[in-house]
Amino acid sequence: MSDRTIIRTHDLATPLQFGSEKIETLEFREPIAKDLDDMPLGKLTFGDLRRFAARITGYPPTAFETMRPDDLGVVIEIANDLLGGDSPTTGGTS
Repeated sequence: MSDRTIIRTHDLATPLQFGSEKIETLEFREPIAKDLDDMPLGKLTFGDLRRFAARITGYPPTAFETMRPDDLGVVIEIANDLLGGDSPTTGGTS
């Protein structure tokens, strides 16, 4: 994916191990319409936002299943912000 435009990054407090790859930093690219496929039109869950974040970082959702809650909270906030939504953890706008 060399044509990705990275718009946000997050250094994980606890790196993820995915197969033989150690993931220490997530790079979020600008979302496109295809990234929204299969997203519900109503209220989003943490799982929806986690799967969306996986898509725009280039990892399968299974790579994020063992993410620690402190990192997950930041990742969810970034994903939600990129969708232009209200904050799922504070109830306000991100």
